[in-house]
Amino acid sequence: MKERKKQPPKVFARRAFLFLVDAVIVTFSFYFALLLRADGAVEATWWPHNRALLYHNLPWIVAVYLVCFLAGGLYSILWKYAGERDLIRLAGMIGVPTVIVYLVNRTLIHGVLFNSANVMASVFIFLLVGGSRLAWRLFLNHPLGERLRGNTNKDPNRPVMIVGAGEAGNWAINVCKTNDLYGHPVVAVDDDPAKLNQTIHGVPVKGTLEEIPALCEKYNIQGIIIAIPTLKGSRLNHVIDLCVSTHCAVQILSDPQLVGANAPGQGAFRELNTADFLSREEVTLDTAKISGYLTGKTVR
Repeated sequence: MKERKKQPPKVFARRAFLFLVDAVIVTFSFYFALLLRADGAVEATWWPHNRALLYHNLPWIVAVYLVCFLAGGLYSILWKYAGERDLIRLAGMIGVPTVIVYLVNRTLIHGVLFNSANVMASVFIFLLVGGSRLAWRLFLNHPLGERLRGNTNKDPNRPVMIVGAGEAGNWAINVCKTNDLYGHPVVAVDDDPAKLNQTIHGVPVKGTLEEIPALCEKYNIQGIIIAIPTLKGSRLNHVIDLCVSTHCAVQILSDPQLVGANAPGQGAFRELNTADFLSREEVTLDTAKISGYLTGKTVR
């Protein structure tokens, strides 16, 4: 039986907080949507009935939304690197409970204002859930946010993991050891069995790429540097997903052509960007087969 990995306390606390925030967002969105649908007529005779109907059904509605958020992986998204794909995922997570609430209302509740309020609430939830994450990302990148979280990205003694134990990994470790901008490398990972338990400039190679999350927890890693220039396409995306799931700061080689050169003072590594997630595998043409196929053919 496969052992279930424990979440670090910091990650668990963060996700629990977001879980509670989302519960408040769903509750507020439905109440505000119903209020707008009623044109603010809180003194009308039918308002107390509709409000009571909402209060009675809110617990299961909130529960359905939160279950969909959990099942859809909302709390595993690292919004620092979020893009259009993640917003589409969020829209899908909100669309499912919206349909469920609609069907339950049509068959059991029969609330006059419920269906239109349900649609309005789904829009508010999308804007508030997505907007709160993006606003938090902007805040963390602000100097005030950096001060509040201790700005560990600039701590020269922060533990760093090097992904890759080849020529690029060797170069990356050397860069870190000669320049305190990038932290202190304490462990490396590589899929080559021959490199397992070897050391590079005193840094041990302790596992494969699939073990990145477990090793980050074991060594209290705060930063990860991906140093495998040959990683492309779906494989690179998978490795990036493993890295960002740890909620560590993730960097990649700024220019693979620098590998082997004298260690630069700055600019050896860079933050991830959207282009890294869209990286495609290199397509190699079999010119021999193409040439054989075209031999003797007439082009008209």
